[in-house]
This record gives sequence, structure tokens and C-alpha cells, in this order.
Amino acid sequence: MGCLEFLKDFFLGFWDYETPKVMVVKDRKLGVIYRAVQFLVITYFIWTQQNMSDHLR
Repeated sequence: MGCLEFLKDFFLGFWDYETPKVMVVKDRKLGVIYRAVQFLVITYFIWTQQNMSDHLR
């Protein structure tokens, strides 16, 4: 493989991308757990941001 061919493959490969496969899971118990964890993570980040801004004053 020559240098020119390598650069061509690298440049053309740069524009390639992958898309994840989307899957819908219809399980109420798993959905509740997923949304609860999502809520806790968002709440944690909001709470830490508020505490950091209060602490910096």
C-alpha cells in the first residue's frame, strides 16, 4: 500500500459515519427504571451546579 493510497483511503474514510440501530423495548418495569435513573442523573447535575454556584459566591 503506497502513501498516496493510504492518504486517499484515510481522507475518504473520514467522511464515513455509523448510525446506531434504534430498538423500542416495551417493558413497563424497565421503562420506569430507565426514566428514574435518567431523572436522578439530571437532578444530580442540577443540584451540583446550584451548590457550586452558591459555594463560589
